[in-house]
Amino acid sequence: MDKIIATVIVLIIVLGLIAFAILPQQEGVKQMGEKGTTEQQKLIQMVNDPNRVMGSTIRSYLNQPGIKVTIGGSGSFDVNKISDSQVYSMKKTYKTDGSIDTVDFTIVDMGSSAQASPSTN
Repeated sequence: MDKIIATVIVLIIVLGLIAFAILPQQEGVKQMGEKGTTEQQKLIQMVNDPNRVMGSTIRSYLNQPGIKVTIGGSGSFDVNKISDSQVYSMKKTYKTDGSIDTVDFTIVDMGSSAQASPSTN
């Protein structure tokens, strides 16, 4: 009888240790799945609306001479706060000759798909 009780206790301890090792990995998988869902939502928005772009697009427009870049309507903003993983809505205005005059970017709130302006300096 003592051997049976000892075996059951050892089995419970072993199963507890296995569960203790597996649970953090399961949480990591859940977090990766949530991140994948967020990235999928970004891609779907960008495919459905060509004016939805990532932060790297803002940086490329900043490097082009003759084009004014604004974020939320303001020309004064901190370039270091531009996030390459953030989705922005882009609106272009053109000169009379057809070339781009101004490109205005607005942060897209992925939670409600509403647009919000970033904080500017």
